[in-house]
Amino acid sequence: MKHVLIIIFCLISLTATAAESLPPQLATGTAWVYSADVKAETDGKELSETVTWTTEITSVTTWENMIFAKGSGLPSDLTFYEKGKKPSPFLMILAGPWRLYLIQGDERIKEVWEKAIAGERLDESVTEADLLLDLPLVEEKTFGETSQLLSGTPMYVYRVEGKTPFSAAAVKGLKLTDTPDEVSISLSTGPDTTTWKFTHGVGFTGYIYSHQGTTSEVNCRLIEFRPGK
Repeated sequence: MKHVLIIIFCLISLTATAAESLPPQLATGTAWVYSADVKAETDGKELSETVTWTTEITSVTTWENMIFAKGSGLPSDLTFYEKGKKPSPFLMILAGPWRLYLIQGDERIKEVWEKAIAGERLDESVTEADLLLDLPLVEEKTFGETSQLLSGTPMYVYRVEGKTPFSAAAVKGLKLTDTPDEVSISLSTGPDTTTWKFTHGVGFTGYIYSHQGTTSEVNCRLIEFRPGK
């Protein structure tokens, strides 16, 4: 099947209405190109650059109500940047229409992918700690590990911060008939803060990272969208 319905970056509507949550049609080869301002400390010196970074889906498979997409080059690869840094592999899992999980590391990706191909259970291989998106994205919503959410002082959980209109005109190859909202989702761990910017019908349209100790700053914005073929 040349094209499959996946929601790896485009996902579903930010509203809670299921009727508005139909995913767009994507394919292996879909890519998101970012312009990223990076700052890092290397050999005691501060490095500051603007780089072009590409996230691409390379393989897709489905099992039951789940969609699995392997790819490389998430914007988060740019944290603690060094010259010549290469894209790292990732595996994203869409479970039903609502939850997106992120798997990283060669061994874990191999394990989960092989289980998906074989049609084996994943409940011992994928956990709440891997959750990247929990839709719908309602302002001030928090999501993550249940133990953290019920701790009274939750840490390491995502929080929906707010939304602003997204300008599709600034993105090469992107054609939208409306003006969707860009939603900011943040994760604070104490020493660092990560913010993903998600736009319905487009995907992750921005990424911001800052570290309080060793210098590491990333500010990505989407500049080009390439549909798969």
